[in-house]
Amino acid sequence: LIYTSWNQIQHFTYMYKPNYYEVLKNKKISKQISKEDAIEIVWKMYKKKGSPLCDCDFHAKQKDGIGIRTVYKYWGTVGNLQKEFGFPSGMCKMSDKDAVEELLMICNHIKNTENRYIITYKDVTNSGLNTYSTMQRYLEACKSAYNKTIRDILKDNGFELQKSGCGMNYTYSDGEKIESTYEYTFTNFLRSHGLKYNTDYFRSVKYSFLDDNYNGNMNCDYEIHLNNIVLYIELAGILTKEKYIKCYKENIPIDKKSKEKYRQKLNIKRDILERNNLSSFILFPPEITTDNLEKIFSRYFYLEAS
Repeated sequence: LIYTSWNQIQHFTYMYKPNYYEVLKNKKISKQISKEDAIEIVWKMYKKKGSPLCDCDFHAKQKDGIGIRTVYKYWGTVGNLQKEFGFPSGMCKMSDKDAVEELLMICNHIKNTENRYIITYKDVTNSGLNTYSTMQRYLEACKSAYNKTIRDILKDNGFELQKSGCGMNYTYSDGEKIESTYEYTFTNFLRSHGLKYNTDYFRSVKYSFLDDNYNGNMNCDYEIHLNNIVLYIELAGILTKEKYIKCYKENIPIDKKSKEKYRQKLNIKRDILERNNLSSFILFPPEITTDNLEKIFSRYFYLEAS
């Protein structure tokens, strides 16, 4: 027996089929190719081209070829692939249109993996999916190929480029405001499961409401009501580096003043949640991805009756 909302059933009917997760797993496996198969395909690409392969041969994926993501998966970089096959290292000269296509590939990757349509400059420059293109190269390519700004190109394809230096600021039609990519990912995760703002989940809940002995102004990021369970969630987005996360978990002072102040506040929040026996999670940046959130919260969405 599964407890869930009618809205959930209406919008995600495919998830309630008895073999849903097995079908999902098999579908994912069927799309994957082994490294041995990838090697064979690369040789076929080489013979067809008649010359050594370089970056642009994998952008975008050719018919009967492999794409750049398969290269990343098995070789890490195109340079490593070239070295293994004995091809001379180097990069193809990417055309302006190819550069724009690469930019859109990065945006679509973010949409598919994070269900996010707002793109930041950091998303593009740190994606790991670009070859040698920089943000300036993409700006020039959009202008040269289509006489448009990068913002207009993204808008034409259903994306929004966040203004530089603004982080992630977005307001939903129901009034919910988010101020970081982590909040955006987490909120979209909740909404994808049919939860409604100010009905099923609440934002910026004051800790003074949760603990009679606390009189400060700190807020909890999310309060979620789900299947008769209340969860409190803190997104520790400030602790972006592994060394900061380690300091928090091992109670070691951070050598950066602003990070240390945040660590101390996070400790206070955790103590309040624990002494009031409140179900809670403190999530760090590496954990705030759609796939990982599904793993963490699936048991709360699909509770079995005892």
